[in-house]
Amino acid sequence: RFSITSTSSQSPAASQSNTMTNKFHYYAATGRGNAIRLALSAANIPFEDEYPQGGFPPTAEAKDLWRSIGKNTTTNIPMLQMTDGRVFTQSSAVLRAVARIGGLMPTDEGELY
Repeated sequence: RFSITSTSSQSPAASQSNTMTNKFHYYAATGRGNAIRLALSAANIPFEDEYPQGGFPPTAEAKDLWRSIGKNTTTNIPMLQMTDGRVFTQSSAVLRAVARIGGLMPTDEGELY
């Protein structure tokens, strides 16, 4: 288990609570989760990796945990659990959410395209 944290005050994510850490649920592998980990780091959004006990394939207990966190009925990961209670699932959606939260995604329609 490893954590990447940042204390940069220039990121919009700096207003996040320091009492709890965002949790990124994925396997101990790069896969689809790697781009999300890189975006979290680039955006200075503190997070902690949460690996399912037992690795891949996930156990029934791991799937139950994922369901309980964000009502993730498909038990798909990657899943990002934010300190404010929001939960994001599906790799592309999580990546876009991180980019928006961290100020990495342009807001101008021309630049966004």
